[in-house]
Amino acid sequence: MSTLRAVVVVLLAASPPLLCISCSETGGGADGWQPPRIVRIEGAEAAYSMSPMYGAMFGGAVDRAAKGDEDQAQDKDTTYVLVRPGELVGVMPMGATFPYLTSDGTILKVQADENSLRLAGRVAALSLGDGKDEMWAWLRQASAADLAGVRLIQVQALAPSAEADEAAIAARRDALARLAKANPDVGVLVGSEVPLSAVLDVFDPPWVSLEGGRELTPDDHDRLASEPNLHTLTLGGDQEEGLGFLARLPHLRILVLGDWNGPSDDQPLPTLPTMPSLRRLIVFGAKMKDLAPVGDQPNLRELAIVGAEALTDVGGLGKMPGLMALSVMNCENVTDLSPLTGLKQLRWVVLPPATTQEQFEAICRQHPKLVVLQAIGCEKITNLSPAANLKRLQALCVMSTPPLDPLVKAGSLKLLGVHMSKDQAEEGREAAEQAVVAIMTANPDLAVVECGPLCLGSGYILLLVPMTVVAWGLARRRRDRQAGKR
Repeated sequence: MSTLRAVVVVLLAASPPLLCISCSETGGGADGWQPPRIVRIEGAEAAYSMSPMYGAMFGGAVDRAAKGDEDQAQDKDTTYVLVRPGELVGVMPMGATFPYLTSDGTILKVQADENSLRLAGRVAALSLGDGKDEMWAWLRQASAADLAGVRLIQVQALAPSAEADEAAIAARRDALARLAKANPDVGVLVGSEVPLSAVLDVFDPPWVSLEGGRELTPDDHDRLASEPNLHTLTLGGDQEEGLGFLARLPHLRILVLGDWNGPSDDQPLPTLPTMPSLRRLIVFGAKMKDLAPVGDQPNLRELAIVGAEALTDVGGLGKMPGLMALSVMNCENVTDLSPLTGLKQLRWVVLPPATTQEQFEAICRQHPKLVVLQAIGCEKITNLSPAANLKRLQALCVMSTPPLDPLVKAGSLKLLGVHMSKDQAEEGREAAEQAVVAIMTANPDLAVVECGPLCLGSGYILLLVPMTVVAWGLARRRRDRQAGKR
């Protein structure tokens, strides 16, 4: 990511405020829907959340306290994230993830390495695999109080090595059982080589992520359907047995699908079964031309279709009048946004790259109660005044190419994300940086952060996406290579 540079040194030092969007202030709370909190994360270079924000990454925050050193203008070890309790947060550069809790507050201090993530010095997430002896040992030795603080585990392998005997595998199962005794509700990411039963036999997880390329069996379907607390599931969409089993998950509120391509390029994607409890659907990189595969989801409140290159028709939104959050991030061929007119409850919108100035103005005019507006990659937007007029807007992400000056009047704004265009001339960059200074001076409570899209087309960005998504991409490439050999 590029840097918002030393122009900010003219800003007076100011302590960052506690940034939180309350339901009462934004009209949230209906049907349990909540707007996001704006959370400051110290100790991370970048962050994302498994929310309607998904598909975007927040980078280094502008440092108000910079005193003249160019390198201090952007704090590369501090960032922000839009998140709600129970949602997954990922931090870089290590790619560690953890569920956010209400008790975490709005300022988090994280420490992450390839084995674990710590919040305020306590282990919150663990990576357990065949080369993770240190963390398996920690599970066997940690106190019950420390085990109770673990929120998420990533189980990549149960066998210490290919030559491991049953006793070694049993020792690791015992370590998992010890964790489950202290904390049965831990979330789990299950590697493709680990039997799903080995995890579900000991845990009662609210959140399960299945590594990309994994094929679920009918027995796996039965096990997932029997989990009383399972409310969030992440898996690859191309399942040989289909996705019909999802209708049997009575408490599923959040579903994340990746690698959803269907049986062949000339056949449409199958339609998802009706899931009465489903509130949020996130689909990453699907080969969908319209929204028909979403199916009939009567209580859906949030829909995020990210990086669907074939998607052109969003007319299906007319059947989803209850949506309060919509993302068509990186859906480059979505050009007709008129169906958004009928989404009267919309509070959070992520626009596609082809959005024009006229469409931007219409969306801001038709949805005056917007709380979050993301327009990353929207280079056809040339005037940000319509966003400045949104009285409830608290988080805004925009390109650096249009003049940022109108945002001086955006008094409700608490977080501004700026996507610095690679093609922008130096003069334009300097103008954007000067505007940031003016905006922050006018709004002492404002945090400014660099932002950008997640894009699997970029080699660098592979370091930024969740490991489940990377695995989906690698699995698809393996299948494509194998198909080419036939």
